[in-house]
Amino acid sequence: MVDENHHPAHSLFSSDKQIKNLFIYYFKKGIYMQFIKGLQKTKVIKTIAMALVLAGTVSAVATSFAADPVNLTVRVYEGDPANNTLVSGVNVKLNSGLQGVTDGSGAYTFQGITPGYVDIELTATGFYSRTYTNILADMDTEWIASMIRMDITGGGGTGGNTSPDGCTPTPPMGQPMLNIFPIATTGADCTDYPLLSVKNVTQGGNWVNGSTVNANPGDTLRAELYVHNGTLDYDVNVANNVIVKSAISGSTITAEAWANNADRINSAQKGGDVTIGMPNGSSLNYVAGSAKLYDRNMTNVRVLSDSVVTTGASIGDMRGCYEYLHLVTYDFKVSQCIAKATGRVFIDHNGNGIFDGNDQAQSNELVSLTNSADTQVISTTRTDSQGFYSFNNLTAGTYRVKHTVPTGYTRTTDDSIAFTVCPDFVHNFGYKPVVIVVTPTPTPTPTPTPTPGTVTITKTVRNVTQGQSAFTSSTAANPGDQVEFQINLKVNAGLVTGVVINDVLPNRLNYVANSLTVDGVPSSDPINQIGLGSEVAGSDRKIIIRATVSGSGSFSVGTSTLTNNVTVTSSSNSASASANVVVTINPPSTNVSLSLDKQVKNITKNDSGFSNSTNAAPGDIVQFQIKVSATGNTHAQNVIITDTLPSGWSFVTGSNSANNIGNLNAGTSHTFTLSSVVPDVACGSTNHTNTASATSTNAGSASDTAAITVSKSCGGGGSPTPVILVTKLVKNVTQGTGFSKTVNANPGDQVQYQIQVSVSNATANNVVVTDTFPNNFSLVSGSTVTNFGSMNAGNTQTVFITVQAASEGNFPTGISNWVNNVTVTSSNASSVSDSATVVVNRSVSGGGSINLILSKRAFNQTQNIDAVSSIARPGDIIIYTLSVRNSGSVAATNYVFQDGISDVLQLSMLQTFGDAAFNIGNLSLSWPATTIPANGTVEKTFSVKVNGSFPTGSDLTMTNIFGNTLNVRVAAPIVAGVTYIAPKTGPTSTIIALALAALAVLAYVGIRKGKLWTKEQLLALWR
Repeated sequence: MVDENHHPAHSLFSSDKQIKNLFIYYFKKGIYMQFIKGLQKTKVIKTIAMALVLAGTVSAVATSFAADPVNLTVRVYEGDPANNTLVSGVNVKLNSGLQGVTDGSGAYTFQGITPGYVDIELTATGFYSRTYTNILADMDTEWIASMIRMDITGGGGTGGNTSPDGCTPTPPMGQPMLNIFPIATTGADCTDYPLLSVKNVTQGGNWVNGSTVNANPGDTLRAELYVHNGTLDYDVNVANNVIVKSAISGSTITAEAWANNADRINSAQKGGDVTIGMPNGSSLNYVAGSAKLYDRNMTNVRVLSDSVVTTGASIGDMRGCYEYLHLVTYDFKVSQCIAKATGRVFIDHNGNGIFDGNDQAQSNELVSLTNSADTQVISTTRTDSQGFYSFNNLTAGTYRVKHTVPTGYTRTTDDSIAFTVCPDFVHNFGYKPVVIVVTPTPTPTPTPTPTPGTVTITKTVRNVTQGQSAFTSSTAANPGDQVEFQINLKVNAGLVTGVVINDVLPNRLNYVANSLTVDGVPSSDPINQIGLGSEVAGSDRKIIIRATVSGSGSFSVGTSTLTNNVTVTSSSNSASASANVVVTINPPSTNVSLSLDKQVKNITKNDSGFSNSTNAAPGDIVQFQIKVSATGNTHAQNVIITDTLPSGWSFVTGSNSANNIGNLNAGTSHTFTLSSVVPDVACGSTNHTNTASATSTNAGSASDTAAITVSKSCGGGGSPTPVILVTKLVKNVTQGTGFSKTVNANPGDQVQYQIQVSVSNATANNVVVTDTFPNNFSLVSGSTVTNFGSMNAGNTQTVFITVQAASEGNFPTGISNWVNNVTVTSSNASSVSDSATVVVNRSVSGGGSINLILSKRAFNQTQNIDAVSSIARPGDIIIYTLSVRNSGSVAATNYVFQDGISDVLQLSMLQTFGDAAFNIGNLSLSWPATTIPANGTVEKTFSVKVNGSFPTGSDLTMTNIFGNTLNVRVAAPIVAGVTYIAPKTGPTSTIIALALAALAVLAYVGIRKGKLWTKEQLLALWR
């Protein structure tokens, strides 16, 4: 990625010494392709290469030289270097072991070090440690570094300290802290949303925190819990096993959050609790199964346990930074109360308005229920044999009960009284005979007022599931057991009236419907309003209630005590009692083990799949696949994969020899691949073994191997082996397109294949090109077999073959892919092959059509901004999205997304690409065939991470085409103090430039053909 308009030839290298140092360093490190790629697109290379070809002067130049030492200065600032706050006393250490301490100017210089990539580690008292990796020190260089001071007080402004993302306060390392930033609902940087917010879903209201949400019976409301680990994103700052909990108590909603290694926070601290404004008598009820867990921006929804509203639910480990915050939602409804109005009709002989003594209950008495204004009769009923009446299932509101006193009697209580529900209402109607005085009689002695009595209550429990017969104050139970509570009420001394029992079951004890009995008689009363009316001295009442213990998911490991409380109220006194149910959950036994499967395939020879062994030649690229699996009933902890290459082998740039997976859940697997270049070996066949191993702190270890047989043919006494390269492209002649790896076509179109064959290193004998075009295509011009005979090193031959697609009836409806393969063989060189694809679009019968529109966009995830309209920084994550829209009326089937990303990868490293396959030969991505529905859109994504250093002369732009062209600009890393000097002229510099140009031309051809040159092949050309 070189800007040919702004980088003339003399700016590529400052001196012969720099050219020599760079070239030797890349050869020693085995990554000489980076050197070549840094040159391949410049005008100077193309110009020199053309001159060499035209003049026929490409020849071997035997030479050797050694890299000269360079100086590296590291200067350290506190925070933003623009503030010019230098830090002295910083220990600066290179990965080679060299180290020193910065002086008063914040600098330390390493003198006379070997050119190449270095890692710089910075440590200082009172600052967070920092490491810079892969810093190119190929000439005298000054590296600008910054460090962050440890200071949790922060505060911003002059003298304030901020975390690397610019927010305060900055927690200390190793101490996760939840929701530490100021509360705001705007989503502004360096703020947290409230821990708890609630909105009325039915009425469509806004989110509310720390205030009141109004609701009517039947409305559904939603609570949202926001949790964010405010620390920096380091492994030591991970919040382990984050728990979120919300409580619905009366009309108040609260929330809490905590972790195994983070303090508990609550909604009162973080934005306020929420109150629900609702009619009297209404209640709030959690909607079972409604709890959900989201990632940032409400993505990746998962179902969460209902325990979020009881004991709390785990949302797993949480890394630092806004990127890893979580949101939890759940629903609850407003329920309308259901109540009843009851009482007794009796003859009140003593006229005291209380049913006592010799008073007589009256059956078949008419009682009416009206509205409060007594203008509408709602219902009527008659008293039973005990004189009781009852109006059931009354919704919230104001009512009136009425009774008409019979002729010859006078009332002793209100005969018409208004009341409001909830709660239940009790009113007795008393009346007495009218006394007609005929003659005066002496005033009778007043009847003494009865002495009021008192009530006492006891409560016991037994386990019905476990067959217990005796009631006790406490019983043991397992999840799912059914228990039975017994309430005993006794009256002492005298009369008590208005006796009501209120039983409250705790959470995780669930009432068994219709299990309430009073003295063995079933009762329809709610257990929190058991009306017994009036009781006399000596009364002994027995009330039975059954409940079921919740399932095991509602209990954590250990012992939980569930206390059932009961209270009794009366006209005389009140009393209470309780009984306990004790639930014990034992921790489950755990077991877990690892298994590992190691396989290999030869990328260069296009192996069809992975296997336990493969054959290869020096310079081939082989790819190893490692799959580690965990089995058992718990996760494997701290899983580390280590891969050991055979002696003399090396990983391809971007591969790793070790991979720290972390925790691996039971029943899951983790698969990754590593690539390596086959080294030069002795003539003949040699066997090489690659071993991979997996270790875990609690699951033991596992290992497996893959075998590679490397064969080298030396010919006549050690002469070099020819290297043949082939590339195949296709264009649509009918539609007038250019050559590419894939082209679209309609039935009947003519397409032309271009096949280029080149030879390097030595003369290839009996070179034969065999082309096999797919079915449904017929030959128009050219030959499918071409014999070039002997081809000298550096020679390139081109073959053109034109074919015509068959008529429409020979192709399936919609999209179909037709691959054309070419193979090149030689009597003294390995065979090679390549392919090109024609995508045929057959219109659908009945007038339907397929019309595909391709587009692409890029988003800078690190900066949270469109990537095209901004400048990316080293380390930024860029997400590319490929979009195909079908504006036609028929679905397009078997569509294959393909994207060439070679230009992107010059400035970045591939991070994620979903289920796509990565072609290391032509640096492209290909996804499995999919269907684009009519009037629908399908999208695929991949992401890259911007490198910390770039090829010399880069235009700092990542160009990518998929329907439209995207140019993502990249900022150069901060490197100061580099001075460029115009190159010298003369025989020595000319020879070096010519030799490097020759290598660059050949490497450029190899890269354009999707191949990689081996170090041995380049050395052979150099010699």
